[in-house]
Amino acid sequence: MNGTPHPLRRLLLALFTAATLALLLPAGLFAYAILGEAAATWGDFQPPADAWQTSHTILASVTVTDEDGLTDDAAYQYSTDGVHWSDWITQNLLVGGALTTRRTLTITAITLAEDETNYIRYAISDALGTQEISPDQQVRIDTQPPAAPQDLQLTPTGWQTATNPAWTATWTNPTDASGVVAACYKLGRAPAHADDGVCVSGQNIQRIENIQPHSEGGFDVHLWLKDAAGNADITQSAVITDGVQWDKTPPTVFIDAFGPVGAQGWYTDAIHVVINAFDGESGLDKVYYNLDGLGWVEQITDTIDEDGEHVVIGRGVDVAGNSNDSAPRELKLDATPPHTTLYIDGTPNAQGWYETPVTLTLQAQDSTSGVASTQWRLDDGAWQEGNAASIHADGKHRFRYFSVDVARNREAEQEAAIWIDQYPPTTSYAVLSPNGPVNGWYNQPVTITLVAVDEGSGVDQTFYRINNGPWQTGNSFQLTESGDYNIEFYSVDKLGHEEPIASIPGGVHIDTLPPNSPIPWDVNPRHWTNTNEFDLVMALPPNDLSGIAGAYVKIGQPPLSPTDGQWHPGANSVIEGLHAPGEGEFNAYVWLQDNAGNVDHGNYAAWTGPLSLKYDATPPVTQLAIAGDAGENGWYVSPVTITLSPDDALSGPALTMVSIDGSEYISATTLYVDEQEKHVLHYYSRDQAGNQEIARLATLRIDYDAPGKPLDMGVQPYDWTLTNTFTLTWTNPQDLSGVAAAYYRIGSPPQGPRDGVRIPPDGLAADVAAPGEGAWDVYLWLEDRAGNVDETHWAVLRKGLRYDATPPTSTLTILDGVQGQEGWYITPVRVLISPSDDGSGPAGVRYRINDGPWQYAEHEAVILLDATDQFELAYQAVDVAGNREEVKRTRIKVDITSPHVQFRTNDRYQRRNSVPISWEGVDQEAGSGLKSFDVQYRDGRNNAWIWSLQQSGKTSHTFLIPYGHRYFFRVRAYDRAGNVSDWVEMPWGVYVDRLQNGDFAGGEFGVWNYGGPLAADVLRAPGPDGEVINVAQLGSPDYGPNNDLSQPGRVPVGSAAITQTIRIPGPDVFDRPTLTFWYRIRTYDTEFSERYQRLYDTLDVRLKFGGDLSLVFRDGQPYADWLQNEGKELADLGWKLAFAPIPRNMIDETISISIENWNRNDGWFNTWTQVTDVRLWEPYQVFLPQIARGNRASAAQEGSIDDLRTLYDGFLQRAR
Repeated sequence: MNGTPHPLRRLLLALFTAATLALLLPAGLFAYAILGEAAATWGDFQPPADAWQTSHTILASVTVTDEDGLTDDAAYQYSTDGVHWSDWITQNLLVGGALTTRRTLTITAITLAEDETNYIRYAISDALGTQEISPDQQVRIDTQPPAAPQDLQLTPTGWQTATNPAWTATWTNPTDASGVVAACYKLGRAPAHADDGVCVSGQNIQRIENIQPHSEGGFDVHLWLKDAAGNADITQSAVITDGVQWDKTPPTVFIDAFGPVGAQGWYTDAIHVVINAFDGESGLDKVYYNLDGLGWVEQITDTIDEDGEHVVIGRGVDVAGNSNDSAPRELKLDATPPHTTLYIDGTPNAQGWYETPVTLTLQAQDSTSGVASTQWRLDDGAWQEGNAASIHADGKHRFRYFSVDVARNREAEQEAAIWIDQYPPTTSYAVLSPNGPVNGWYNQPVTITLVAVDEGSGVDQTFYRINNGPWQTGNSFQLTESGDYNIEFYSVDKLGHEEPIASIPGGVHIDTLPPNSPIPWDVNPRHWTNTNEFDLVMALPPNDLSGIAGAYVKIGQPPLSPTDGQWHPGANSVIEGLHAPGEGEFNAYVWLQDNAGNVDHGNYAAWTGPLSLKYDATPPVTQLAIAGDAGENGWYVSPVTITLSPDDALSGPALTMVSIDGSEYISATTLYVDEQEKHVLHYYSRDQAGNQEIARLATLRIDYDAPGKPLDMGVQPYDWTLTNTFTLTWTNPQDLSGVAAAYYRIGSPPQGPRDGVRIPPDGLAADVAAPGEGAWDVYLWLEDRAGNVDETHWAVLRKGLRYDATPPTSTLTILDGVQGQEGWYITPVRVLISPSDDGSGPAGVRYRINDGPWQYAEHEAVILLDATDQFELAYQAVDVAGNREEVKRTRIKVDITSPHVQFRTNDRYQRRNSVPISWEGVDQEAGSGLKSFDVQYRDGRNNAWIWSLQQSGKTSHTFLIPYGHRYFFRVRAYDRAGNVSDWVEMPWGVYVDRLQNGDFAGGEFGVWNYGGPLAADVLRAPGPDGEVINVAQLGSPDYGPNNDLSQPGRVPVGSAAITQTIRIPGPDVFDRPTLTFWYRIRTYDTEFSERYQRLYDTLDVRLKFGGDLSLVFRDGQPYADWLQNEGKELADLGWKLAFAPIPRNMIDETISISIENWNRNDGWFNTWTQVTDVRLWEPYQVFLPQIARGNRASAAQEGSIDDLRTLYDGFLQRAR
């Protein structure tokens, strides 16, 4: 209000207006103008007067309408008691509205007291200056939650063992400003938030009945209050520790046995027995033990140490008084190993040796679990199982054996020694010499070693003789003299067994002397040669014992070892194809080796002097020297003298030949040339050995004149450029030696021949740079290959280089777009890019989005980003000269799409009340990403939604759903940009069956009551899909067919029935609750005899409600099928699905359900039925006949359940 207090300003304005009108208007018109002013209308006060606020600082607003028009001059004042008011205030007051006749006054923040006597009034000036004042607006504030309940009591107290006990809670409420309107309780853990429990509404509520735990156990009871303002504080809870205690289940008892375990259930040492009993709720009180029926003893452990078979039973009693016995446990103990006796078939000699094979027999005994196996092992062989063995091989044998009983007790290993010798020894030999043999000859003394082996009693003596000499005893002897030897030998064992005589095949041959040296005779060729191949001729020494095997040759130096040369095999007097190691004159050395391998390199013969090897293969080399004034690049600028100088290191030069410009060769070593031209010289030399070098080539060049000025000079780029790089072009004039280089100078003419930048003579010079920005002259002149250059021969380009290198700049502006969270925009974004340049002026803008193509816009660019993505915008300004500023980059994140959320596959039907629910969400691939979820549930179809999770990152949660309740769920997702999806609801919800143990878990009936004349049991059997499961068998195949009418029937007459009493869920859970189950009838009888018009064997389902008993299902073998064999063969009707809707009058009532297998009228033709997967639920709300088979007891429609099986094969799989 422009700094002036609102009331005073309005008063002054009103008085001024009234005075002016009084002076200017007649009295009647003035009265009309004042009285005719329309009064303002006030409405839509926020917050409403009847709504409690939970914060001292609130936002308040009101809407005012005045046909005379309203200004923006407004104020407000407040009172905390309705009597005393504050001054008029404008702070935090906003005046809004599109029309001047309607304004909304909003106080963005006002702080009031904790009370219901707060008031606010508003004032605004209309267009005529009148101040309009609103009615007083009441504001109720209660920020404090109720305190904890007082004197909390629960009844009943202590442990309860009833099937469905219930408790009642009472308390006294504390004082609260807005008053207590609801109470909430939770069993077990402390609540996590104010709605984490069961809440019951009621004005000043102080009692809650029918408190039931979801399962057995001891539970703390937490109770807290809510007031009318919605305040609640879980820290203000009253708690009764273990206030609810429920235990209807007896202890679990089983027996543990500890000790060494053998095989087939036998223990092999003392058994330590422990009775394990535990109770998950009230706790264990006592444990009892019974061994072999000798009576109950209060005892937890015992030790059994007597061999034999025993039976143990345990019993547990819990604090609540529930008692349970374990199943009997059979324990077998065998701690004694067996004993084995060995029998040997055979007689040893006086030394204890058997001279024939022996047979062994083993006999084992065990008095408790019995012998399982006997094993034996011979020497180091593998263990074998059996009672007999035989030994055929010579030697001292070790025989070991033991037995194992059924309990796996192993006898200590026994051992027997058995010696057998049936055969004489065997002798082998070894011929040992340091070097040999070579070609069957030894060139060193030889040692003969004889090795005798006897597997039995052992070797006594070994005999040998040399060249038919006398027999000698021993195992080793030596031959040292050269010659030929024949060796024979044999051995005898300690029992006198003698080996046949043997010998060394071929005998032994010895030669220990090397050959003498050969005599040199000739070498071919004897003179110098340029072919590197020589033959040596010699005379060989006679009379070598083993004969000459070959010769070694070494060229150049005498040998240093026996094999320090090239080997040439054979007793040859000519050695061909030798090669000198290089050019020059070399001696040759030859020595011999015999067939025994004897060789002495000191016995060599030498080919020296005229018999040496002479080899020269290198032609001479001619050097060229030119005397004269040298220019550049091999050009001369004066007459020249040429000198040719041949050189040869061996035989020396013979002559030199030369040719100039293609003339005939002449013999010369000096030439004089003075003609200006390019001359070509060819020349070569020959040495005394006839080697001629390849003709050599030399070029002689002479040039005196500098080149003329460049022609057709040009430059690129021709116009202004942003890059300081230019290319000069020109055409070179004719020149004798050719243009070798060019020079250029920028700005002024050259002052000397090389006063410029030297460049190649290619007619094109790249990378020429101006000294700075601007326009510059360029001068160009040439130099030839001879080095001639004249700077006065230049060409010039006036202002040929034009250079501008300053880039433009750009500015980016966001024109519009709404920002969300974490830097994301949640609406399309428009971007403006504007260029500027102080030089040649801006031309436009280049830009690209992400990795897309570059785009160009003249002047400026406006870009629309209207898709979900993280856009990387790259951009730069361009001036007229082509300069581009450095690329700028900015990232703009746009997410205009809400995330998607759905529930994962969840089973709609549950037997257990702890139900995991899971969901999943996904954000658009380029979006901001999934952040969190809200999850709500409601109990039944019509109750209010309850928060479970708020903005949580979890994707699953386990809910405890009461039995017989149906929970519905919905979920929505948030992304990181702040977008929120719509709620997605689970279509059918999840139902926890109130009917208990429909799958006969644990192999027991559990809560089912069972009875009747026929047997009933729970057993494991193949179910509808072939998998072995628990089934309830009503009746028994043990009664036999009983289809022989000449014999009295033995099947008890009556039924086997299982019954359970439950309350059917009401219409808030189901429209049509239905009982379904799988069943399989096996029968020899018919359902109904048309001959006798009498009902026989059936499977029935009956519902008992009050005094009424209703048949809702019946099935059996049709009479026409029974007539095919009249009960002589068993009829297996196969697995079928029963479907029995509950009558409407039983919905939301307690009834008894009975499933019955009947054998009526007689004791013949047995019938029994297997039942499994019993459910009370609503399978997809499909309505079927009440009874699947017609009968005389009901007016339901006829039809077979088999006709419905195809329809429901699929739905049960999905329901599971």
